[in-house]
Amino acid sequence: MGHNYQGGPRTDSIVLTTNNVEMLRMLSCLRVMTEKQICALFYSKHDSYDLDMLKARRSLSPRIAEFVKAGLIEKAAIPSVNRINRQGYLLGPEGAKILKDIRETERMEHPRCRQRRYNDILVHSRHDLAVNNFLTNLIMLSRLHPCFSLVEWLADRDCRFYISKGPEPKILDPDLFLHASQESGEPRSLFVEVDCDTLSRPVLRRKVLRLFQYYVSRTYEEDLAVRYFPRMAIIAPDAARVRTFQSVIREVKREFSNPYARRIPFYLATFDQVDVNCIDEGRVSTDPIEAIWVDWEGNPVGSPFCEQLPDSAA
Repeated sequence: MGHNYQGGPRTDSIVLTTNNVEMLRMLSCLRVMTEKQICALFYSKHDSYDLDMLKARRSLSPRIAEFVKAGLIEKAAIPSVNRINRQGYLLGPEGAKILKDIRETERMEHPRCRQRRYNDILVHSRHDLAVNNFLTNLIMLSRLHPCFSLVEWLADRDCRFYISKGPEPKILDPDLFLHASQESGEPRSLFVEVDCDTLSRPVLRRKVLRLFQYYVSRTYEEDLAVRYFPRMAIIAPDAARVRTFQSVIREVKREFSNPYARRIPFYLATFDQVDVNCIDEGRVSTDPIEAIWVDWEGNPVGSPFCEQLPDSAA
């Protein structure tokens, strides 16, 4: 299985289309996806913000079942809020071979790999689903909205930026790195952190501290090929958690005398404000690009996706 044939990659019983291979790549990048996320991204006939999930599921569900049977993808029962044993999908061993995904292939060769992957999903699923819903919405918004473009993105698996090397390196690891533009403006880069209120205050503080340390290191200019430091978008479950982040940011800011570092652009919003669950509800939302965000002091700041004056030159 997993050899290339004319017309596309093929398993013993399935010829894969370009769209199928892209679905496998997405699973590799995002670790786990729900059927609704797959149906949003890989059904080509959505023509409005209200996604035609019924037709999408009729079209894709049989294909997904074939992929599971062929070992291209795997099922994973995942818990989410008020719902247990929700169905998720991960890249399977044959899918890793098709993609020549060395990271996945090597991992799957280790004993008890599937048990560890399943346990990872149990632990991280609520967070992963929120992050992937937010990203899926942005990808669909980029396809449907004439004035918004998601130029490129990196998911959590690849969002590791080294502040220092050595036996115990300091690493900045946001959930997403995005490069996007609205209207005809210059694309803006931003980090995204999606919080599910599961991390302690010391861990939140370390995450914010790493952002400042990464700025001071200046390595972002080479890592990301950007002139200005990315904006930091923080999405929290509710207003109380947003206030916790604002308090932590104030604490960390006091440790940095560099005036530019103190001006790192923060954008904060709640799950409801950016409509995190919209893909689960079968629709695409424009809320993330609306002016619903606030800064670390609680002042309105528009949207991190909007073109404004360069942050470090403000």
